[in-house]
Amino acid sequence: MDIWDSIAGAIGRVTGSGFSILEKHSVSGGCINQAYQISNEDKSYFVKLNHSSKADMFAAEVKGLEALIKSNSVRVPKPLISGVCADSSFLVMEYIAMGGGDSAAKLGEQLAFMHRSTASTFGWTMDNTIGSTAQVNSQREHWLDFWRDQRLGFQLK
Repeated sequence: MDIWDSIAGAIGRVTGSGFSILEKHSVSGGCINQAYQISNEDKSYFVKLNHSSKADMFAAEVKGLEALIKSNSVRVPKPLISGVCADSSFLVMEYIAMGGGDSAAKLGEQLAFMHRSTASTFGWTMDNTIGSTAQVNSQREHWLDFWRDQRLGFQLK
């Protein structure tokens, strides 16, 4: 089955209504994935494609987006579905039109609000990636230890 037929079918199963891709446009902005905007008469989605070996990366991205949505702080696209078709993995999410007058300022405010959240440890519940680089999220009691070992130090290695 063609990757686009598989994606359209997955969207239809998740939304409960058929989805046929009427338009597909390559979009820029990523460095390791192919990115597209797909649309039918009523709805647009943002799609990332990569090799099937990257399915875990997309699954972790879904969990991260869901956590950000739950935080009620930063406007991020709602993930719809991720999966594998033949040699490709994919992630389908809500399409958000970018741009606008004060979008950068609003993003700054939302990020500041998000970072006001506190917890008893630093880290996250699962490892993920920054691009194609693994991002280890082992929890630490102290911020400095987390930053040194799991962010800055890991990137320097």
